[in-house]
Amino acid sequence: MNLLLAWLPVGMSYGIAFGARTQVPLIALLLASAVWLLFLPNAPYLLTDVVHVHNFHNATPGLIAGGLGVLAATGCVLFFISVATMRGAATLRVGHRAARWVVPLCAWTSSAGMYVGRVLRWNSWDVVNRPIALLEHAATHFADPATAAVAIALTASCALLLQGVYVVLSGWASPDRTTHAPRRSW
Repeated sequence: MNLLLAWLPVGMSYGIAFGARTQVPLIALLLASAVWLLFLPNAPYLLTDVVHVHNFHNATPGLIAGGLGVLAATGCVLFFISVATMRGAATLRVGHRAARWVVPLCAWTSSAGMYVGRVLRWNSWDVVNRPIALLEHAATHFADPATAAVAIALTASCALLLQGVYVVLSGWASPDRTTHAPRRSW
């Protein structure tokens, strides 16, 4: 199920990018982008599934760990595709200067979403279905300074990791990147 949810923001980002190219009103794109941002953490959330390694009692633990590693890498790639698509749409509609904030915004909000998903066990749709209950749960959870410090540290670590993933994958995906051997001058 997590893998299916990880694909959701990719599909949504393509729809929003199409809307950006076809001059859909900016307010509609912003509303759709807010919904997309709620579901975006589902892609990098696959990174957190490695916590399940200990649940498998198998003679080939390397195979299980490898499978979870592939799942985690898939989450990183889906995060990159979705964010890169949205960054392109933002550049088209609001310009390069404003669009440069897309990646940090996505990395930090996704990291916070990963924390509340894995630790507090919230889902993306809970924000709409149970907003008051979530606020009460958050107030109780973060009342302890040690818990808040751990949450901040984990969120910051994940945000930096996601920004790093974006930078690496954007370098690999760059159409400017040459794969040819350097020319020889005779």
